[in-house]
Amino acid sequence: MADLVNQAEAFLQRSTTALLRKDFGEALLLCDEGLATNPNLAGLLYNRGLALQELGRCHDAVLSYDKALAVNPDNPAACYNRGNALMSLRRYEEALASYEHAAAIKPDHAKAYNNIGNVFREFRRYDEALLSYDKAIIINPDYVDPYCNRGVVLQELERYGEALLSYDAALALNPDYTEVHYNRGLALHDLKRYEEAVVSYERALALEPDRDFLFGMWLGANMKMCDWRGSDAHCQSLISKILGGEKVSHPFGVLARVDSLSIQHQAAKIYTQAKFPANPALPALAKHTRRDTIRIGYYSADFHDHPVSFLMAGLFEEHDRSRFELFAFS
Repeated sequence: MADLVNQAEAFLQRSTTALLRKDFGEALLLCDEGLATNPNLAGLLYNRGLALQELGRCHDAVLSYDKALAVNPDNPAACYNRGNALMSLRRYEEALASYEHAAAIKPDHAKAYNNIGNVFREFRRYDEALLSYDKAIIINPDYVDPYCNRGVVLQELERYGEALLSYDAALALNPDYTEVHYNRGLALHDLKRYEEAVVSYERALALEPDRDFLFGMWLGANMKMCDWRGSDAHCQSLISKILGGEKVSHPFGVLARVDSLSIQHQAAKIYTQAKFPANPALPALAKHTRRDTIRIGYYSADFHDHPVSFLMAGLFEEHDRSRFELFAFS
């Protein structure tokens, strides 16, 4: 029995080393071998969850963290990383419970409070998100992420001046944080301070040239300043990146630069797949029995005093009401 325990502990140490080397496949194999000798070693179950999460197998990672927590319910790291895996799966309510459990076990867990804020941001419960970020900052004033995330929420609330202050505080801690430069550029863009936005975008491009959709935002800010230097070359680069499947621009940015329908379609496809991937959280839709009429649903953000509504009125009038039922979702 002692030999089996020693073997499992050896596999635990080796899997930890593999994780540190970022050799996640090897770490997973070592965890599985170790668990064959001791299926209830919490450390191996935890390491296995980490490896699975890094390999993109978040559902399996959650199951492994669950087993680790069944053995040791008071492991804040397992609760926290379980929350991260659930966030990746967009199971936000469960993620929130995991982060709150981690914070209850370890009240100075700044990362847990930061991610609690991220869940509240997904729920658009912005006041609670700000309180969580502030809590993380109080616990660890040198932790840069909550400053960045706080800026994003303030930007959503159109409190741009406060957002910029939050981004500046983040950059004081880490001047090379690409995410902050990018988000700062977005805030300045919204304020129509395009020259300053370009500076922030260019700093982000220098740090991470292939960052998702950054190139398109930089091009858009230059367009709004009527800065056409290198415009043709930039447009060709934009088209090449889209044809290569790169996440280079928001679809509306492409609409303003390229008159090819196929390029515009490809850009929209890339964007929607990146921003709104398939989500398996909901069950399959049940099949309904056939009806005498066909139900048609129209979705729009413009069902108000807007040209889309005026122009669509005639379309609605043309439907044969004996054959179709119409629904509008605002």
